[in-house]
Amino acid sequence: MKINAAAWMVALVVGSGSLVSGAVVTTSDQLEFVVGAGANLSVLVFDFNDGSSQSSFAWGYRWDGSASGEDMLAAVAGADANLTLDSSSFVGNVSYFDGSTLHSAASDFGAGAVSWGYYLAGGFAGDDSMNNGNVDTPASILGGGVTYPTTFTISPTGASANSFGDSGRLLADGSWDVWSFGPYNPGTYAHEEPPGAEAPAAASVPEPASTGLFASFLLCWSLRRKR
Repeated sequence: MKINAAAWMVALVVGSGSLVSGAVVTTSDQLEFVVGAGANLSVLVFDFNDGSSQSSFAWGYRWDGSASGEDMLAAVAGADANLTLDSSSFVGNVSYFDGSTLHSAASDFGAGAVSWGYYLAGGFAGDDSMNNGNVDTPASILGGGVTYPTTFTISPTGASANSFGDSGRLLADGSWDVWSFGPYNPGTYAHEEPPGAEAPAAASVPEPASTGLFASFLLCWSLRRKR
């Protein structure tokens, strides 16, 4: 029986990039995609609220010393090619491919009145009074720990509020940052879609075994053609 090389190549290309949503993250030790290094561990979650069977995903961030919400965003987005985001102090546009579904959501501060709300558990966050000219003392945020929080506090600041002269979001060991997409009140800008009660799925990485199999196939196929 002849083997169609092109068909095998397509199958292996698909396999080499496969991502299967990980286990539900009820505790931070169930995270699969963890970036950084250090004794402290914080969790980043994007909840797309798009009606999919699984629309919330979690990453881990390890660090020492001090770190901000912005540091965690940059580290995770820089490490995961399946996650793209447009952000500075606040997240605007996020896309994530979980292996079968592309989740994407963008803030619309016009007629759509939808945005990414920033919810916290554990750690610290400063005041977000624009142009107040003072460096404020960050307030302690309730919650945090190893287990997925049951309640969150809407953040009083962006991931980094340096442009306002304020302290922004400061992480602590066991802190959780959840960006939840949904409607907001145009009059008060109060976000109206808090994180869901169901824990997120662990963001996954490509299977290295299938990537190696693909490389081996290309080598064998190349040698065969040279005969």
